[in-house]
Amino acid sequence: MGISISPMTDMDYRLGSKLLGFEDVDAEFVKAFQNRENFYSVWNEKDLAGVLQVEEGDKAYLNVYINTPCRGRGIGDAALNLGEQILRDTGADKIMTAYRLDHCASKSFAEKHGYTRCFSSVYMEYSGNSFEMPFLSIREYTDDDYQSAHELYARAFHKMRVRVGDFLDSVVEQPNDSMREQWALTKKERLVYTQGSEIIGYAHVVGNEIGSISIRPEYQGQGFGRMFAKHIVNKALDRGYATVSLYCVVGNWAKRLYDSLGFRDTYTVEYAIKSVH
Repeated sequence: MGISISPMTDMDYRLGSKLLGFEDVDAEFVKAFQNRENFYSVWNEKDLAGVLQVEEGDKAYLNVYINTPCRGRGIGDAALNLGEQILRDTGADKIMTAYRLDHCASKSFAEKHGYTRCFSSVYMEYSGNSFEMPFLSIREYTDDDYQSAHELYARAFHKMRVRVGDFLDSVVEQPNDSMREQWALTKKERLVYTQGSEIIGYAHVVGNEIGSISIRPEYQGQGFGRMFAKHIVNKALDRGYATVSLYCVVGNWAKRLYDSLGFRDTYTVEYAIKSVH
């Protein structure tokens, strides 16, 4: 058995799209594959056996998918080792991976290779009708909103992470120029909810996936988060999407809101990390 990996080519992508089932992977993995982001092809001799997602940088990430007929033959073990070596060579100290908890073999595979649980998120979907809504003062984000919107978002998510208890090293994310530039480049994915001249809410929405919703603390518990979420759902349905999705960290109180709106749990993803130096 000769296992190798190589950067995914156009031909590999077309072959993989036809051959690989992706029946037991996370939606984010499938989306990344469709966008062809940081993928390697996994070869067993001359046969495509799967794909490997390798993200270099400060937040190194690695995930392997082996096609069902090729499993149980050591191909995944070899591919994972090759991916880890790439990340070691680029200076990674820790590598994160993710797997669905409704497929026990995936968790066992990660644990066998030394990955330890960090936190879990529930993947939720809404497939109902539009909500009846009053007019809300919600608009597209602009660069002038950065300081206020970022502070709101950073403090809200730090508070959530501390409350959940799985993020012992959580700190309030500080604004920086590179992040501000990224937010400006993706401003059409970002919304702000205002009251007068004050930004009381911020959301990041990519297509039909809600990335985050944050409400300023003094406005929480008054229905603003519920109205913001309904607005986002309606906009996605108006664009022709049949469903709206999101990830909610296990233990996040916001899940009660999403449950009450009609979002349903699809599966739970567990994130795990491994030290490699």
